[in-house]
Amino acid sequence: MGRGVPYRNVEGYPDPTAHKAINNAIREERRRDARARRAMENLRRLADELGFEIVNRIELRDRYTGKIFK
Repeated sequence: MGRGVPYRNVEGYPDPTAHKAINNAIREERRRDARARRAMENLRRLADELGFEIVNRIELRDRYTGKIFK
């Protein structure tokens, strides 16, 4: 299996429920990461358009997960 989570468990039996659940969690985390990246890009673009530059690190915290993006 190339990408994602293996379809079979450690004993070698198919485990489609766990496979699907873990892949869904990974997909959701990637979506949140993409949202944070998009927010940072928009902040930089807005500052630039208004004639400002960002001089310090910006940190964003996801309200749902509490994960901090720098």
